[in-house]
Amino acid sequence: MLAKYLIDNAAPLIIANCDQYIDIDIDTYYHACGSSEGLIMTMPGDDPKWSYVKYDSKGNIVGVVEKQVVSNEATVGIYHYRHGSDFVRHAEAMIAENERVNGEFYVAPVYSRIIAAGGKVGTYNIGNNMYGLGIPADLDFFHSTEASRRLLARA
Repeated sequence: MLAKYLIDNAAPLIIANCDQYIDIDIDTYYHACGSSEGLIMTMPGDDPKWSYVKYDSKGNIVGVVEKQVVSNEATVGIYHYRHGSDFVRHAEAMIAENERVNGEFYVAPVYSRIIAAGGKVGTYNIGNNMYGLGIPADLDFFHSTEASRRLLARA
């Protein structure tokens, strides 16, 4: 929120966690947003360390839940908002209402507020093309992958 003065506008906003590598064409994701208010990049998951897209019985997205497995579709940590001002408005409301998980505020639950306000949010599943880099074991695993070899070959 310290960057509010830069993002509280009608321009699109992408927020990305800094501890992962995704092996996809990011432009394809960016252009997939279309007319929805947000697009959540997802992957298959079953570990409570991730955030999860929550669906109703008809398959509609009804929210995003932190650190609780509520589906098999985990968020990657890259979030697209059609307008930066939408993110700011809903994030400020979340903060004002002190909606925390494990004592912290998270980006992903802002989508729940957008949905509750009638906004349409979609998902963009990238399969198993996300590699965590946040701890040494994750980085070691990434270095053993074809994605890492391709990345190093371009350097």
